[in-house]
Amino acid sequence: MDGMEAGNRHVLVGRKQVLHTLRLAVDDAVAGRGGLTLLSGEPGVGKTRLAEEICGYVRSREVTVAWGSCWEGEGAPGFWPWLQILRVVAPGGERGDLPGDVGSATAEPGGTLPGKSAVRRVPAPLVEVGQERFRLFDTITGLLRTACRSRPLVAVLDDLHWSDAPSLRLLRFLARNLGTLPMLVLGTYRDVEMGQTIHSPKCWVS
Repeated sequence: MDGMEAGNRHVLVGRKQVLHTLRLAVDDAVAGRGGLTLLSGEPGVGKTRLAEEICGYVRSREVTVAWGSCWEGEGAPGFWPWLQILRVVAPGGERGDLPGDVGSATAEPGGTLPGKSAVRRVPAPLVEVGQERFRLFDTITGLLRTACRSRPLVAVLDDLHWSDAPSLRLLRFLARNLGTLPMLVLGTYRDVEMGQTIHSPKCWVS
């Protein structure tokens, strides 16, 4: 059966009930009470299909939909699901014309240090250190905040069980800012593939 985990507070079983709850989450976001909702379950139970169904409802409400899919294999740029979303909502994003910090961090697998030359590549852990990581996360959050204030936004992060750790940390950062924004973040993941590690939303969503 399809299961939905919302903020790790409760799990609902049954597609109709899940869709009803998702629609309520969309309505809250349109009203300026945004949030994070996670769809979890075994492979093949229909998590992505549920997300697609709710996107149809979203579009009838004149809400922007941006979809970011995580990549199972190697070679994806840093913050890949977020980069796909920014290409939809950020000014110039469709041309890859993103602010320097964001463009550098998403340029290559593992990213680059914000503010440094795009030629100088560094390991992923360095991208996530201290003030530089905070500045990058704050910049991306600001882009999303600007986008959703002109038109409510639903951002879908599909297959989070394949996400890179920096993308999940950015999700954690953003989630703390959603309560007063017209923005819903909807994530899907296979709970059977995610243990209690940094890669598991269950570790930090509350």
